[in-house]
Amino acid sequence: MITDGSWVYVTRRDGPDELYDRAADPDEQHNLVGNPEYASVETWLSEALQQWWQPHDRPGLSAWGHDVTG
Repeated sequence: MITDGSWVYVTRRDGPDELYDRAADPDEQHNLVGNPEYASVETWLSEALQQWWQPHDRPGLSAWGHDVTG
């Protein structure tokens, strides 16, 4: 997951991905992934997350393949 405070983007190994506009949808009820109107935001946040993740990933310690519950 990544956020800039205005947008939230969530990606999962097996999907589904999620994109929310926090100003228009503070309760994150309307997933905008795949909506052409927000494709540039989805791409921007996805790329930003990948750029952050690459130098921080530590083999054997990643939770990427594990279920997350809270």
